[in-house]
Amino acid sequence: MIQQKELELKDISVNSVHPGFVRTDMTMKLGFLSTDEAAKTPVYLVLEAPESLRGAYVWHDGTVLDWFDHTANIYFTTKFARSWVLSSVIVNLKEYIFMWINYILEKVRLPTTNKTL
Repeated sequence: MIQQKELELKDISVNSVHPGFVRTDMTMKLGFLSTDEAAKTPVYLVLEAPESLRGAYVWHDGTVLDWFDHTANIYFTTKFARSWVLSSVIVNLKEYIFMWINYILEKVRLPTTNKTL
């Protein structure tokens, strides 16, 4: 990581964190991590990580990944991701469908008039 090399002499650690797929408005509440769960790894890196951890790419569960391993399939090899595929989508599917129906109805709503026949 370029930033880590630039700040090495100042004894500053630079790491990157993937927060995971978090249940927020941006993900339409379809994420598999709560905001509290997603915050655990960044807080760990700031407060408790060893000084030797520098220039790392850290997954939401604390796994340190190799920046250059383009063959790594971390998204669907973790048990967390596999369980999400079934549970989170099914649980949130109803809410997701209703949200899109409401969105479509808002877009196609015809103007109303006060004329009486």
